[in-house]
Formats: sequence, C-alpha cells, structure tokens
Amino acid sequence: MKGNSDEFFNKKEAEIYVIRYENMKKNNVKHYFDIFEFELIIDYYVYEDKVKEAFEAVELACAQHPNSIELEMKKAQVFLKKGQAVNALNFLSSIEETRIVKKVLFCIQLECFFN
Repeated sequence: MKGNSDEFFNKKEAEIYVIRYENMKKNNVKHYFDIFEFELIIDYYVYEDKVKEAFEAVELACAQHPNSIELEMKKAQVFLKKGQAVNALNFLSSIEETRIVKKVLFCIQLECFFN
C-alpha cells in the first residue's frame, strides 16, 4: 500500500502512537489507546505493508473497544489486506447481525419507558 496513502493519514502523527504501542508490546505492559489512536496505529501498519502487525493491533483494539464500529470496519479492511475476503465478509455479517439485535433491543427498551 506504500505510496497509495490516504489523504487523511498522517504518518508522522501515527509514528508517535506506533512507538508507544511497540514499547508496550516489547515490555509486556498494558497501555490504553483510544479509538483514534488505534486507527492511526492500524493505518500505519497497513501503509507500511505490515499486515500481521496491523491484524495484531486491530485484535487488541477490538478487545479494548468492543463496541467500536470504526475498529470493526478496520478489522474487515485488515482481513482484506491479508487476502481473506471470505473472513472479511463473515466478520461483517456477524457484526451486522449483532448491530441489528442491538437496535431491536434498544427499540424495545425505549418502548418500556413510554409504557
């Protein structure tokens, strides 16, 4: 992907978080990264064609932020980068089903307040 950079991707900014992320892994400690920081880390690895590292980062990101649609979309994109279109489609289908269930539950919860 190198050279096909997204116009919104800031490699220098991403490197700050990548260094912190890699130090965390190297020293086997836990650090908190917000969703935006994880997106930068994942984008950096994808940009650098480090798909294995991108997948590891997106797995940790989804564990830290299990309800983030942004990170779920990143995970599907990383599956595609790994050449795993079927896994990307299966993953998207599974989160779509989860989102539909959550919407239905939310609607029922709303109804409870009005009855």
